Amino acid sequence: MSPEALQNAVNEYRHYSRIAEEAAAILDSLKDTIKAHMEATEADTVSGPDYKITWKPVNGTKLDRAGIDAAFPGLLDRYTIPNPTRRFTLK
Repeated sequence: MSPEALQNAVNEYRHYSRIAEEAAAILDSLKDTIKAHMEATEADTVSGPDYKITWKPVNGTKLDRAGIDAAFPGLLDRYTIPNPTRRFTLK
């Protein structure tokens, strides 16, 4: 790829990244508006002619890494394995 072609790709990437950020902000705002309506009506499910919206509490779990490390020092180090990945960033 020539330097000019790379610069064009970077410029286009930045352009579409800005568009994606603007779209994400609009989507977040619309989601907040819908959630506010659902809270005001105390509904966890809302249906319409071509949509069904649910917003319900979900119980999840996660490991308390700090607690495990405090109770069993070194255990996490012994059972943690490397997971190499590649991260793409463009600034």
